[in-house]
Amino acid sequence: MGGRGRAATGHAARRGGRLRPRPPPPLAAQESIHDQAGDRKPTALYLGRNLYLGGAERVWVSYLNHARRVRAVGVLLDARGPLLRELRPDVELFDLSGAERVVSSEVRASGLAPGHDSVAKWKIFREAYRLGRIVRETGADVITSFLMRSHMVALLARELWCRDVRLVFNVHSMMIQSAHHLYRDPASLALMRGFLRWGFPRADRVAVVAEGVAAELREHYPSLGPRISVVHNPLDLQGIREAATRGPRLPGAREPIIVAAGRLVALKGLDVLLDAVARMRDV
Repeated sequence: MGGRGRAATGHAARRGGRLRPRPPPPLAAQESIHDQAGDRKPTALYLGRNLYLGGAERVWVSYLNHARRVRAVGVLLDARGPLLRELRPDVELFDLSGAERVVSSEVRASGLAPGHDSVAKWKIFREAYRLGRIVRETGADVITSFLMRSHMVALLARELWCRDVRLVFNVHSMMIQSAHHLYRDPASLALMRGFLRWGFPRADRVAVVAEGVAAELREHYPSLGPRISVVHNPLDLQGIREAATRGPRLPGAREPIIVAAGRLVALKGLDVLLDAVARMRDV
C-alpha cells in the first residue's frame, strides 16, 4: 500500500498460512521503492504500551497530535488509560491487545478498549505478529517505540515479519541508574540488561530525551554511540496555557511555593526534595 510493492520489499512471504521471514532487499531496491512513492508523506507507527498517566505516554500523545510532516499512526499494546481521551479523533489508532484492532472515537472517549486479551503466554509473539501485519497494511516506513516492552515487540516484529522497516527506540529515563527501581526481580533485570546489550544495537536510531541519558548509554554501551540522538520532549504550549486557565489557583502566600510534578515512587526522588525543604527552615 502507499507505493510500497510487497513483492519488492523485505516483508515476510505467506506460505501455508504462516508468515516466514525474508531477508531485506538491497539498498538500490529500497531506493527504487521510495522513488515510486513520489511525494507521499512517510508513514510512522508510534508504538506505546498504554495511556495511563506518565511522561513517555504524554509525549506519545503529543507526537501523534502534532505530526505534520509524516503520516502518524498510533499503535498501543493495550489501548487503555485516561490519556486516550486526549488523542485527536482523526489520528489512526490500532490496539494489539484485543479483537477490535482499530480503536473508534467512542472507545477513545471511554478510555477503555474492548476485547482485552489478558493471556500472558506467548503474548509478545502475538503482539509482534499483529504489529507486523499493521506495518504491511499501512505501508509504514518506520516504527518508533516507547518504553522497554514496546521496544521488544517492535524489534521482534521487524526481525520476523517486516525486515525493511526502520526502527527507532525512544528512551525516557536513565536506563542503568533506574534499573533497580523499574525491575525488582532478578529475571526482569537480567532481561532488561540483555536487551540493552543485544537489542538496542539493532535499532536504526536511539532517541534519548537528555544529554545525561545519552552519556550513560555511551558509557556502558559504547557501540550505541553513533546511533544515539538527543531529542528533547515536546511541549504543547497551547495546551499548557489552556490548562492553566482551568481548575483552582493557589492562594496568595508570602512564602515561596515549590511544585513537584511526578509519580509518587522512589525513582522520582521526592524524598530528596522533602529533605531539602526541611533544611530550608534553618536558612
